Amino acid sequence: MSVAKIVTDFRTNVNFAGDGEVDLFRKLAEAIVRNSKSLFVGETHSATKYNVSFDLTTGVKTRCEIADLLIVSKSVQFPFLRATFWQAKKQKTSKWVSLKSSDQHIDFSGQFNQWDLLSRRPAVCRHFAILSTKRPLK
Repeated sequence: MSVAKIVTDFRTNVNFAGDGEVDLFRKLAEAIVRNSKSLFVGETHSATKYNVSFDLTTGVKTRCEIADLLIVSKSVQFPFLRATFWQAKKQKTSKWVSLKSSDQHIDFSGQFNQWDLLSRRPAVCRHFAILSTKRPLK
């Protein structure tokens, strides 16, 4: 997989000013399918369709979508599969370019429960049956 090819393809096909968050991650998924040997790229976003429940670090039980994209790839060097969940967020003003906060953290518009789920990877209970596929598992 060439990350540079994926990025070039993605940037060629997007309009950052006009495309919404869903359009952007769909175009990213298409670029991944065209420029990688990923076995599976599927959308996992929805208000309730791909929800999981889990306990937050605060101890509160919560429920949210697992991510926007699921990408499954196979290692050529070792016999294992890797699942990657990507969560997309679009902001009108980039917070990644200028770090102006007093404690030097990056402000990020997102839900705490999604951040906690994807950064900490706690045990989850699924609330969905199957995933739609862009490229089926082989």
